[in-house]
Amino acid sequence: MLTRQLRVFQLRRDNENHEIRRQLGQIQVLQSDLLPLLKLKDSDSGQDPELFDMVLRVLVNLTNPELLLFREELPEEKVTRNYYMQLQGHRQQYKVILLRRQTGQFALFCYNVKDCLCGRGRLGGA
Repeated sequence: MLTRQLRVFQLRRDNENHEIRRQLGQIQVLQSDLLPLLKLKDSDSGQDPELFDMVLRVLVNLTNPELLLFREELPEEKVTRNYYMQLQGHRQQYKVILLRRQTGQFALFCYNVKDCLCGRGRLGGA
């Protein structure tokens, strides 16, 4: 878990080959770490709202279209094109996983996101 946490924090400092982002997709960080943390957000459980905010930010970052990472141009070089396709595959997998979540869990997730955006969390209030 600690290695995965370090990789998430390194996401902002990813290189031009997007190595960290590709590794996060390979180790399935969304399924193994991020979604379980999002499920913990509950005022009764004492979950830190800042943790939810941070996980949400990472989730948004990971699900951004890969075209944005490549300055809105498809890579022409074979190796770079393979990296692009690998990132695209990870993003599509993330979306399938998010859509498979049960309706109740998704409703709770939406409610928590609304809290963040409406100023009750760090995203909206900072």
